[in-house]
Amino acid sequence: MYALSKISEKANHTGPVYAVCPGPAAQTFYSASSDGYVALWKGPGLEQLHEAVNVGVPVFAVSYLPEYNWLLAGTASGSLHGVDRNTRTERFNKHVHPGGVFDLLVLGPLQMLLAAGADGSVSIWELPAMKLIIQLPMCEGKIRRLMALPGSGEFAAACGDGTVRIIETSFFNETARLVCGTEGVTSLALHPSKPVLMAGDKTAHVHLFELPGQSRLLSIPAHNFSVYDIQFHPTQPVFATASRDKTLKLWNSQTLEVCQRISSREGGHTHSVNRLLWLDDATLITAGDDRRIISWQLSTGVE
Repeated sequence: MYALSKISEKANHTGPVYAVCPGPAAQTFYSASSDGYVALWKGPGLEQLHEAVNVGVPVFAVSYLPEYNWLLAGTASGSLHGVDRNTRTERFNKHVHPGGVFDLLVLGPLQMLLAAGADGSVSIWELPAMKLIIQLPMCEGKIRRLMALPGSGEFAAACGDGTVRIIETSFFNETARLVCGTEGVTSLALHPSKPVLMAGDKTAHVHLFELPGQSRLLSIPAHNFSVYDIQFHPTQPVFATASRDKTLKLWNSQTLEVCQRISSREGGHTHSVNRLLWLDDATLITAGDDRRIISWQLSTGVE
């Protein structure tokens, strides 16, 4: 049986932590907060390194591009900022999404950067020129998450109208529409060993869809409120989910059974759990509205 135990926690941000992403070196990661800062951390002990970027407005999304050594930040004001870590200067500041940028996705082989907007559109940028290729309107609600579909040349968008739209990247046409329900989709993941797409939504369910057939296989009542993140372990048959209900859950990815539920009583977050990151094979990072970043150790063989 698998289980998580707390290693460390930090509350260095002065506002909710909305996003985390891998950093420029092994066991490093960035965090982004409503306080306007993007901070760099190292290791399960959560050592804060001497690198921080003050964007000046709440940051909803963060991504690091090792090919260019750029740090990207999507903000509540709809701006997409790019910082060149080589020169420590702002390389660009684009604004095409009124209301906010909720997620960023790099399609490396295609040299494209995608941004998910609160305006219901996805903007697609040419790298490294940062020239706008196209802005795709998709739905009336917000687009919360983006995910690449490896080997297909397509990407998925979690839409506020309760659907997941599949888009091909040659002419940017919609090839499929997966219907979760009427409430917004808030998280996406691909099962590592099965042709299955998983989508979490505001109804607290995780929906499983067959790929490429697109038929819905199952809907799991996973939490009590919105499922904000789903992250599979890189090698072990487990995945974690984060929710607005203030809990973190660890699941068996083969049986879809809950291995562990962690709330504030078990040392977890006291407010919404927003994002997850497997830092390495043994460490899960969680971030939430309580300003805290927590590192957890994954154990196996626990009876």
